[in-house]
Amino acid sequence: MDYLREMNAFVDWLETNPLDAMTQALWFHLMAINNKCNWPEWFAVANLTLQAKLGADKKTIIKQRNVLVQKGLIAYKNQGREAGRYKMLSVDARMGGNIPPNLPPNEGLTETSVELFPRSVHRPWNRSWTRPGNRTWYHYIN
Repeated sequence: MDYLREMNAFVDWLETNPLDAMTQALWFHLMAINNKCNWPEWFAVANLTLQAKLGADKKTIIKQRNVLVQKGLIAYKNQGREAGRYKMLSVDARMGGNIPPNLPPNEGLTETSVELFPRSVHRPWNRSWTRPGNRTWYHYIN
């Protein structure tokens, strides 16, 4: 699993599949924990760990976890009195994995000028690049 590709795919997925901020935060924390564990298929995380990271109670963690399971973003196995086991399901694969990993930065891109900020405010993020597959990338202009 590619951490950055999954993060970007999740943010793209959220554009058409809104989630509670707490549910999003839970997904991001689970992804970060999986990354720190070096991407095992299944990894264990105690509810207390997630409660501390999110500042939420056990009931909220369980509710938000169930939302992620229902949306097909994670798989979960209850381990009784031991830490539950999680599996991150690839959002990038769900989105079609439209960005080949070894594609040079500007190959296959079409340029579109975009006004992200009023003209009176100078911002270097002023162009968007769209790859086949409807993903928009913002290019930093020096």
